[in-house]
Amino acid sequence: MRKYLAGFFKYLFYQRISKFALIDSRSNISPYATIFRGAKIFNSTVGEMTYVGASELVNTDIGKFCSIAKGCAIGLAEHRISYASTSPVFYEKINSTGRSWVKDNSDPIEGRIKLGNDVWVGRNAIVLSGVNIGNGAVIAAGAVVTKDVPAYAIVGGVPAKMIKMRFLPEISEVLLKSEWWNAPLEKIAANVALFGKNLELTDAEQILKVFGKQANFLDKQ
Repeated sequence: MRKYLAGFFKYLFYQRISKFALIDSRSNISPYATIFRGAKIFNSTVGEMTYVGASELVNTDIGKFCSIAKGCAIGLAEHRISYASTSPVFYEKINSTGRSWVKDNSDPIEGRIKLGNDVWVGRNAIVLSGVNIGNGAVIAAGAVVTKDVPAYAIVGGVPAKMIKMRFLPEISEVLLKSEWWNAPLEKIAANVALFGKNLELTDAEQILKVFGKQANFLDKQ
């Protein structure tokens, strides 16, 4: 609870973070992110222009321009099903039971979760520990993601499986090359017309022309 109290004061003056969200002091939230009431964030990072609904994030790194809907559980603890008991009281010094029967944790099975940029996670989706989700991917509502998701893939179901790709491979390749999400927010806003329509290859190529690394380099000259 002390970590959450420290987190409250850490983000007290962030206008887009609800005072009714629980964020621990080890987390790092961009001042340009939006965190809604009821969110619980523990030891995680959230990038700029990302929003998080009333969901729970644990040991999760989220990129920029991501959309996390309500009721999602990302990075929750797993249990050791090969042990005599699945109760964490037997292998975790700090656990949900509030009791500690071991002096040290056993080897951890939880790995950090990484969400790229422009990822959409639908309502009530679950993402298990150690999963990497690529840029531009979409996780359907209610999905349970147990393995890595490629960039610009749409997955759904229990366990989550590939439904389709958002774009043709050549379009995805150009978007990934552009890394538009790393451009200054002012520049992205000034070119909003590039993002408000169904994407064709010529549109993606224009995004690359405007936001590609060389274009960003020239902006700094």
